[in-house]
Amino acid sequence: MKRGQLARFTSKPKYAFGQKGHSDKVGPNTTVVFEVELIDFG
Repeated sequence: MKRGQLARFTSKPKYAFGQKGHSDKVGPNTTVVFEVELIDFG
């Protein structure tokens, strides 16, 4: 990624929160999409 670039990552339930989910925010066996912006590095 380059500085300022946006990327979208999709994670299957197996690699995200699995069968338990996460509190009341993410249900069990949910595919999760992360949107990431690279602000800076170094």
